[in-house]
Amino acid sequence: MLVRPYLEIGVQERNELDTEIDAIFFEASSVQSFADKATREAFRWRWLGRYLAEEPEHAFVAMTDNGNVVGYLVGSLRDPAGRPEFSELSYFRDFANLTAKYPSHLHVNVAREWRSTGVGARLVSAFAAHADRQGAAGVHIVTGVGLRNVRFYEQLGFAAVGEAPYKGGCVVMLGAKLPL
Repeated sequence: MLVRPYLEIGVQERNELDTEIDAIFFEASSVQSFADKATREAFRWRWLGRYLAEEPEHAFVAMTDNGNVVGYLVGSLRDPAGRPEFSELSYFRDFANLTAKYPSHLHVNVAREWRSTGVGARLVSAFAAHADRQGAAGVHIVTGVGLRNVRFYEQLGFAAVGEAPYKGGCVVMLGAKLPL
């Protein structure tokens, strides 16, 4: 299994791999049904598409030796708290003082059959090293309080730095100073 920067993959091959990335994205998503195609596309754009389109230099793909995608990571080095494209995520207003300390953020997903094999950890490590080389002070992830992935990030060196209400529940921000 190899982790590659998304932009090091040729354009034609990326177009083919995007279908595999989409399949992993929707398989791993907490939302499994959509009212219509437009709602599904808006969801994809928020959590995956905007990163591949606008900041592909911060994306990584985990691939088998025969070229199958088994996981991906998309992210940004810019603090989301003040960015208009993230204004619909109210928790960023609550976390603004924290995102200033941990401005980089990421979204990682691994194909079901490859989970718990180290793929996710390798993707996060690649992104953290990349962010550190670019001079980022820290990285964060926002997820639901008590979800299984909290432990995954804690094992990688992240720590809970804040909680905020969101859509009738509660989210936690996990942050890590760089280098990890």
